[in-house]
Amino acid sequence: LVVMNGVPNSPINRYHQVDGAVIENNTFDSVDVIELGEGSDTERSAVPINSVFQNNLVIGSRDVTPFNLYDDMSGIKFSGNVTNLTPPDELAYGFLVSEGAAPEGVGAAGSYGVAKEDTGVSWYPKPQTGSQFGKGETIAVAPGENALSIAMLAAKPGDTLVLSAGDYNEAKSIDVQIPVTIRAAEPGTVNLTFERRSLFILSAKGGLELEGFSVSGSQSPDNVGNSFIASSTRGGLGNLTVRMTNMIFDDFDTNRGFSVLSAAKGTFFDLVEVTGSRFDTVSGIPFRFDQETDDYGIYNVEYLIIDDSTFKNIGGSVATVYRGGRDESTFGPHAFITNSTFENVGKGASPLALLHGVQNMKVEGNTVTDIQPAKFVITTGLPKMVDVGNTSADGASVSIVDIEDLRK
Repeated sequence: LVVMNGVPNSPINRYHQVDGAVIENNTFDSVDVIELGEGSDTERSAVPINSVFQNNLVIGSRDVTPFNLYDDMSGIKFSGNVTNLTPPDELAYGFLVSEGAAPEGVGAAGSYGVAKEDTGVSWYPKPQTGSQFGKGETIAVAPGENALSIAMLAAKPGDTLVLSAGDYNEAKSIDVQIPVTIRAAEPGTVNLTFERRSLFILSAKGGLELEGFSVSGSQSPDNVGNSFIASSTRGGLGNLTVRMTNMIFDDFDTNRGFSVLSAAKGTFFDLVEVTGSRFDTVSGIPFRFDQETDDYGIYNVEYLIIDDSTFKNIGGSVATVYRGGRDESTFGPHAFITNSTFENVGKGASPLALLHGVQNMKVEGNTVTDIQPAKFVITTGLPKMVDVGNTSADGASVSIVDIEDLRK
């Protein structure tokens, strides 16, 4: 739950002052945060007024209260509430702290479990939950020229293409507008090359789950800005997903600026997850999510997860994520870089990663050699930041994140 501060005499595209809000008889079950006065600054100085927060049951999920106060909350009257964790002193008068059952009249009445199909308006479709990968047929693919693109023409949502051992070369780009899994029948026995600027172009409901094979950029054209996977708006917009597991990428250096995955302006990845993979000799930025530079609070990726992977001889940063503007209407992006090894990244000039406006960052358990620290730029809100357990090649503990705060 977030109760914002407003802008005095707010224009229609900003935040109007909260006036007359009634928040009562709700059950907040296992919540992390309840933000009150969020966004308080010199512009958003209008605190909530004439409002009540009463007879609510608040069960926090951590060992400290979920309530965070960012301004004067005397304009909200707190009364008759029950919580399991001691609230801030400013709210203590309006809460009973109890581990037992809530008194009658506190919290939501009856059962508060609601089926997804019973929520929202009937005319707006509910997005599917859970992974859509691996729910279709399994299709065997033999090595050869354009074998992968031919198999993709017949693929349906959720299908899995299993690549037999051997060499694969693709002469054309492949449009991907459905979720598809591509994996090696035997990990480490499949080698893939491609001759276009990008092999996969994702749009609409496109998604890729890649596992257990090697990709070389050695046959790619001498173009600046090549990318193994790219996104596009031409097939329609959707939340894209990419997972890479036990993959090897090398020789991505036919020209400068070569990437493994890059997001185009106007496209959005819900999840990019990289696990147990190796990246060796990439001339550009392997993972680029930095095209929404209009500073409207829009960004290209919700969750970027890199874990248990190795990066060596990388020309630019390992990843760039950009979310500009001062609007805190989202809880993302999230960037987690953990348990990985980085050697000779950025050629001494670029940071390990550039995370601009990220709201949830974890850089933990990594080993680094010849790198510049990741740059974390704070633009708004109170982002979560973790920079622990990172070491240099000789085992010494190091901090590998530099912080720049633009909120001041």
